[in-house]
Amino acid sequence: MIPRTAISPTVDAHPGLEYYEVLVFCSEDGQGGNRLGIVVGSSGLADDECQRIAAELAPAETVFIDDVEAGWLRIHTPTQRIPFAGHPTVGATWLLHHLGYPVTRLFIDAGLPEVGATLQGATVEAPAEWTMAWNLIQVASPDEVNTAVADGDGQHDYLWAWLDEERGLVRARAFASYAGVPEDEATGSAAIALCAQLGRELTIGQGQGSLLHVSPGDNGRVLLTGRVREA
Repeated sequence: MIPRTAISPTVDAHPGLEYYEVLVFCSEDGQGGNRLGIVVGSSGLADDECQRIAAELAPAETVFIDDVEAGWLRIHTPTQRIPFAGHPTVGATWLLHHLGYPVTRLFIDAGLPEVGATLQGATVEAPAEWTMAWNLIQVASPDEVNTAVADGDGQHDYLWAWLDEERGLVRARAFASYAGVPEDEATGSAAIALCAQLGRELTIGQGQGSLLHVSPGDNGRVLLTGRVREA
């Protein structure tokens, strides 16, 4: 993978940084996916500089990898630094493996999630208590999910409905204006929370074509898996 150039004024002011973009939780045919910005070599950046970059780039989250060998990283939304999120950790794990750093755990504010990657994607194992407090709202049908609209400020709602309950197939959308994201294309932390609540393996179709897989792990943890590709 080749780093992108001329990304934002703050990134361009630090020539030692490398910037990548990936799509996380793509479907099997490569469609969908949540855009993730990844800044590599950011150990010299203060948090306020990271926040400025995240706001300038404006994906749902931006990851700042301070140490590629250890997997030490910071996660920012356009408005705040957060301790954990699903699509940043899955995307960062995949990129680190592709850059030649096959980490088996990450160092993030919430703790030390175990991780692994393949050519197609990555898996992160994390406890549900690391996720921000999602309002998991079950509605009657996938059509009701599809026609929902963002509803003002302060939302942190994950709307979902069964596509096929017996097979564990779910349709969902996430409205996260609380974190500066009116609608999130694919939301790993909410998928983890839903898996923990239902206590079963799920395949979740979210947004415009994204696909997330979650399954219960050991000691109350959840395995979150998704396909990743270069944006």
